Amino acid sequence: MAEVSAEARIEAPAEKVWAQLTDFSSYGEWNSTHTNFPKGGPASLEVGGTFQENMKLMGFPAEVEWTIEELEPARTLAIRGKGPM
Repeated sequence: MAEVSAEARIEAPAEKVWAQLTDFSSYGEWNSTHTNFPKGGPASLEVGGTFQENMKLMGFPAEVEWTIEELEPARTLAIRGKGPM
């Protein structure tokens, strides 16, 4: 199975980055692959929680199911997705 990994370090206060990252209504403003959350984004953030996202990957529509694997509020959000790739 193919695997894609990405990590980002952003030069901004952690609280500001966390607020943007967890504002699921504004994902499309900064994430160019995001189309929508068919079920409205995650109801809550907790390890083991899941949510679906519609994306456009390499020009093709894709639905990805994300699982929250690691969570430390205002510091770490690690998610793993399963999709058509």
